[in-house]
Amino acid sequence: MQTPSPTLRTIVILGFDGIQALDLVGPMEVFTKANTYCPAGSPAYRVLLASQRGGNIVSNAGLCIAATEPLAALPSSVDTLIVAGGDEAGLRKVAEEGELLGWLQQQAGSFRRLASVCTGAFVLAAAGLLKGRRAATHWSACDTLQAMWPDIEVDRDAIYTAEPPFYTSAGVTTGLDLCLALVEDDCGAQVALNVARDLVLFMRRPGTQAQFSMALRAQGVRRHVKLTPRRHGKLTPP
Repeated sequence: MQTPSPTLRTIVILGFDGIQALDLVGPMEVFTKANTYCPAGSPAYRVLLASQRGGNIVSNAGLCIAATEPLAALPSSVDTLIVAGGDEAGLRKVAEEGELLGWLQQQAGSFRRLASVCTGAFVLAAAGLLKGRRAATHWSACDTLQAMWPDIEVDRDAIYTAEPPFYTSAGVTTGLDLCLALVEDDCGAQVALNVARDLVLFMRRPGTQAQFSMALRAQGVRRHVKLTPRRHGKLTPP
């Protein structure tokens, strides 16, 4: 199969106060790292961080992300817009103010791809962009997303969903999986594989979101085993 020839694409990652920082910087690292593996002098991506009014935004962990681009200043040639997820207060504020949702409704048709990471799916859903579509979000938020928007087919197992031009990823780090898949589509499998190796990621993560959440839950169940001392200071079960 012929490797796609990379052309410069503008990727905008959209955040807000209360975002989960990894939802924003994870995808940023994937696309930026892809540039290092493209032919010399031919970067594939221009990555911009944006917010509704620009300037600084603060993550739910208190990390300040400085000098984001305001929506009004974004170039007209944005290829892919990715909406980061965040905490409940930040998402509620986005929905209540409505300005960002209106902008998404007006601009959605101008993007080749429109994506979300984790609970960023709630922003796309509130803008009416996921109606009748399959979508993923963090496993703990699936029931809420389904209850709020019954016309969305919430996929509780998917690591990410692709219904072009809309793409959604599940919880937190799955945004990296989605962005790695987008890099593969744009630049070819070898570039994506190099990025995965560099960032120590699965090229294609095994399993499903449900499997991972259940496995983590099992790990959280502590086994209470009484230990008795033996000679030489070793501890073993009785």
